[in-house]
Order: sequence, then C-alpha cells, then structure tokens
Amino acid sequence: MAVSAQGWLAALQAMLPPGRAFTREPDALLTKLLGALAAMLLAVQIKLENLLLQADPRLATDMLPDWERLLGLPRDP
Repeated sequence: MAVSAQGWLAALQAMLPPGRAFTREPDALLTKLLGALAAMLLAVQIKLENLLLQADPRLATDMLPDWERLLGLPRDP
C-alpha cells in the first residue's frame, strides 16, 4: 500500500485554497469531511491494488470464474 489515510488527507488538504475558511485544524468540520473522503479514497486504492493482483491467473481468487471461462477450463457443476 503506497498511501495511507493520512496521506490522502494531506493530499486533499494541499488542494485547498489558502485562507481562514479552509482551515486545516484537526478538529475542524472540513478536516473531518476530508478525512471521510480520504478513507473512501483509501478503500478504492486497496480495491484497485487487489484487482491488479487478479490480472495474473495464478493469483486470481475473486476473478477465478472469469479466468476459467476465458481459458476454456472445465467448471464444476
């Protein structure tokens, strides 16, 4: 995993314009909102990393039925 939830939060905060309206205080409502978005981005990142592993038929678990169909392998009834 390359980025943590804190890393995503820092990246989102770095995109905010400067000013008092866009505070970066840990207890601010905006920080909590961005923290929730950061958690969602982390979940997507983890899912994508797992999906990339599924591209190798030797490692596939979630996409095993797809690989069996594509390779013409017999399936259990």
